Amino acid sequence: MAFRLRQLIDCRVRMVLEENVRVHGKITFIGSDFVEIVSAVKKDKNKHEFTKKVLLVQFDQIKMVEHVDKM
Repeated sequence: MAFRLRQLIDCRVRMVLEENVRVHGKITFIGSDFVEIVSAVKKDKNKHEFTKKVLLVQFDQIKMVEHVDKM
């Protein structure tokens, strides 16, 4: 799995994790057993302001990865 994910570094992806948690973001780093993803999160529901959130996801939590051109 690490080899395939390394091919997606700097790409936007959509992931499904355990318990059907969905993550949209950009893969920035692949470790020996984890993936680092930078995701945009809205600050407020009514405003169009975003903040970046960095997630570290272990390989065994990943169920599906999909490459997306636009987010």
